[in-house]
Amino acid sequence: FRGMRLMIGFPPPQWLSSAKYRFVGMTDYDHFPPELGVRKDAPEGSAFDMGLQRCKTFMSRGFLFAESTPAWPVMKTDWVARSDAPHEFPPVRHGIVPLYNRGTRGRWYWECRDCQGLFEPRFDRLHFDADLPPMDAGESAEMSCPHCGSLIGPQHRSEFNRAGLKGRGGWFHEAERGGEIVPLGDAAIRGTEIASWALNGAAATFSNWASMVARYLDALREV
Repeated sequence: FRGMRLMIGFPPPQWLSSAKYRFVGMTDYDHFPPELGVRKDAPEGSAFDMGLQRCKTFMSRGFLFAESTPAWPVMKTDWVARSDAPHEFPPVRHGIVPLYNRGTRGRWYWECRDCQGLFEPRFDRLHFDADLPPMDAGESAEMSCPHCGSLIGPQHRSEFNRAGLKGRGGWFHEAERGGEIVPLGDAAIRGTEIASWALNGAAATFSNWASMVARYLDALREV
């Protein structure tokens, strides 16, 4: 931080209306107010859009970062993903999801050891016996490859994540056309000024499949 002026705080519209910042970071973005300030009976805009303007002076050297767990409700419960947009999230009015959908829509992939197929390790691909008690079902949970059905135990998750960092899997973003997925930097990547990523909880380092499955089954049985 030598030679830097660092400011940390709640984002009032005054901070994002006139100042110039080379780097702006917004954490837990879904708990920001949807709109900041009111001018002439109209909101001034979202924190992201206002913060983006503060970086414009620095052109390509400026950078705005936002992260969050999605918290806003889905607007269309009957939404179905399009074949030409495999990584798109359902429509949400505010927060991190609209920003992600505006961007390159990157997702984290694993490479199956048996068939070498790429797939996203998601919660809905966990294989477990739902008829067992929640804790027992959770302890038996394994990730299933959608291509060949091969099962991956939770003890191998860190190993698969490390393999992704070395090129056997990793981050893939949507291509501009055809519903294909490509690495960041590929000429065919979706045309946008926002690079966006989303990580499913099943692949997260500190998540626990047994606990996730147990809580899921407990919630289903309480309905």
